[in-house]
Amino acid sequence: MSWRDISDRLRGKPAKSFTQEGLRYEYSEERNAYTLTFCDHGITKAHIPEKINGITVDEIQNGAFSGEKDLKELTIPDTIKSIGEGVGTGCNSLTSLTIPDSVTNIGRNSFANCTHLKDLTIGDGIKDLNWKVFNNCDLENVHLGSNISFINKWALNSLRFPSNAPGKINLTFDGTKEQWDSIHKGKGWDSAVERGKLDITFERELERTMNPEIGDLISHIKEDEDMQKIVLAAAELGVKALDEPLDKKTMDRIFDKAEIGFHGKEKDDQEFAEEL
Repeated sequence: MSWRDISDRLRGKPAKSFTQEGLRYEYSEERNAYTLTFCDHGITKAHIPEKINGITVDEIQNGAFSGEKDLKELTIPDTIKSIGEGVGTGCNSLTSLTIPDSVTNIGRNSFANCTHLKDLTIGDGIKDLNWKVFNNCDLENVHLGSNISFINKWALNSLRFPSNAPGKINLTFDGTKEQWDSIHKGKGWDSAVERGKLDITFERELERTMNPEIGDLISHIKEDEDMQKIVLAAAELGVKALDEPLDKKTMDRIFDKAEIGFHGKEKDDQEFAEEL
């Protein structure tokens, strides 16, 4: 911090630039907001604040975390509107990432080569996924907002599924299948589903098949992953209510669909069904 910055702070003006918890910020008079510009080398956790001294943080500059291989946690607040190019390229220790609904732009290569990134949530603010934005990531679970209208064929490179790629990706789309089909996206998506490399869940389609009771259950079990799988599986199988006892055959079908193993006697399974 310069003497001019100190003088500005003493007179109640925002500091032009400063570092806080290993993160560097620059103030924009035009926007009356801060931009995160870069971080200390070797940083392991980065929790970006919504505001600093009452001033909003609304941008992450190009390359702010690029090459930080030890970065394990990155929290992006819902005040951020824009994420620049190459922001987190090569952050190999990052395993999960949430892009909040406030973000309307993600630059090219933003999180490319995050080779251990498995869980990704992209909020409703994003309409376009640009060139190689999540290229070469080891994605397993992806949640896409319903406002996506364009996916560059290289945006989610690991979703292109070469035939020898292990495992599959579970993709949840907030909209309907009709909305999904209308998205302009690269080749390979349909064949990936056919080859078992991609499993897509359409949340709006599930809402259409579920009665209010099951819909209420979904809202109450967000933190219980196994229970959520059970309820979603039941909905896909056409089970309209889970608050009544179900027969063993139906319960087995639900558990198989949810890919959850339950062991025990038939009586135990029946009691579990009644508890639901």
